[in-house]
Amino acid sequence: MDKKQRAVRIWGHYTVVCVLIGLLVLGGILAGSVQADLTAAEKRFQETVSSIKEQCTGCDNMNLASEAKSLMRMIEDVQHLRREIETDMALEPTLVLDDAALEDCLQLHTLSGILLLTPDGTVEHKAAIDDLASGLLWAEELSRTAILEVNGHPEQVYAGRREMADGSYVDIAACARRDKPGVLVVYYHTPAEYVRVYNLSYQNIVQGYAPEMEGTIVVARGNQIVASNDADLIGGSVADKSVLEG
Repeated sequence: MDKKQRAVRIWGHYTVVCVLIGLLVLGGILAGSVQADLTAAEKRFQETVSSIKEQCTGCDNMNLASEAKSLMRMIEDVQHLRREIETDMALEPTLVLDDAALEDCLQLHTLSGILLLTPDGTVEHKAAIDDLASGLLWAEELSRTAILEVNGHPEQVYAGRREMADGSYVDIAACARRDKPGVLVVYYHTPAEYVRVYNLSYQNIVQGYAPEMEGTIVVARGNQIVASNDADLIGGSVADKSVLEG
């Protein structure tokens, strides 16, 4: 083999080595870049989850505070109405508490309805600005012993919130009557439209995240999806999405 052929062969080997080294370097850079991207994506994912979790907790706290304030107002209303009834009956012993009398009381208070129950939970008289008082709500809600247990215990007051299927809710307060055995109940019905506009919701939190940038975000309560930046998932079940199970 002459010097020229040897030089060509050496050059060929050198070129191959350089190419291999270049490929190794390029592969290392690519692997490092991918790892850096994965690390950055993981960090961003964790920050997003942490931020949403914190906002959801804040949302829950604000709504709980609002609910507590509303129920406190209902407690004050039912106690105030009881005092008014006692005063009116003291001034007019022949006063009859019937539907018409409750209608007059309703005009003086910011309430959706007033009911007088017998000790066993039967609606004796009622007045309402909606049809809840005659609906199935009361057949279920007023049968709760927590409401009826206030009968005979004037110092006790029941208060609670019932969420309705349409997204509205009803705040209820009850206390024992003092003029006769029975229970005085007042309630306020907040329409679904008001709840959607004014209540803080998980949906308000996640809808600011673009699926193209942050991916699909889902907030679930139990097995039900209650909020997502993918509107098609809202109301669905976690069990229906295998990627969400775990």
